[in-house]
Amino acid sequence: MSNLQTKYKILTWNVLENSHYEQRIPLIAQFIRQSGADIVLLQETNDQFAELAVTEFTKNGYTLKLRPGSPTRSNISGVGIAYDHQKFQELAPTLKLSTNFRAMALDLLPIGKSTKRRPAKYISKTIPHPDTPLDYGSDILTVISYHGHWGTFAQPERLNQVILLDQFAKEKGNAIILGGDFNALPDEPAIQYLLGNLIQDRQSTYWVESQNLIEQLGGPRPYGTSFAHGQLVDQNLRFDLHRTPERRIDYLFNFGFSYGREYAFDGWSHMLDIDKARQLSDHAPLIAGILDTSI
Repeated sequence: MSNLQTKYKILTWNVLENSHYEQRIPLIAQFIRQSGADIVLLQETNDQFAELAVTEFTKNGYTLKLRPGSPTRSNISGVGIAYDHQKFQELAPTLKLSTNFRAMALDLLPIGKSTKRRPAKYISKTIPHPDTPLDYGSDILTVISYHGHWGTFAQPERLNQVILLDQFAKEKGNAIILGGDFNALPDEPAIQYLLGNLIQDRQSTYWVESQNLIEQLGGPRPYGTSFAHGQLVDQNLRFDLHRTPERRIDYLFNFGFSYGREYAFDGWSHMLDIDKARQLSDHAPLIAGILDTSI
């Protein structure tokens, strides 16, 4: 796959809602800048985060947009999206989505690109695929930051949430990347629905997940994103960490198959300094390269 050019990088990260923002936010913003991420999806961003983070992200070259959490439910924290303002511009005001759960969307357009649609094309004739691309192409990229409801017994709720996000994506009609803390293990209904392995109410869909694609192309196995240990975990949790395994609950999806759609994942993993990440959150940041197939 070395002939495919990585144009942008997108990162998703649950930054852990707690009382250590003053010390962590400057380091979080610097860590993200050092990762080379062009678009960032954030979860667990409360009002205190909003007050402190906008300035720090601006210092590091990002425009940060936030959706506040619920003022009536303490377990509903906010989500955010940041983008490198030298590479992207917003097409419209922040899309908060008409949902009662944690999700927001942003329409982005690379600087100097046009919103005009044109016939789509494969980015490489050497990569066979039984499907065909969308019948149009567009430089518009919609990104969605999502935080699924927590808890083992919330599986039906998470399934309903991703179905609503899937419907939103299909109505947009342009490239979509959906990422965040799904609070869902890989084999549960929400994830299986997005992967096209589950039909619900006679409806189905097909998204590609970045770590799955990397593994399918011979790369490393997916890694757990929910840490069972680390500096902040030790400070904030009050249960036996030996009984809490690390889990894979954060994901990056793009709509439709890769290599045939705009802004497909490039099939390469982009690992970050996990030991440093453990000092900043109880989740690993997940980053993937994406291709600009309009070039």
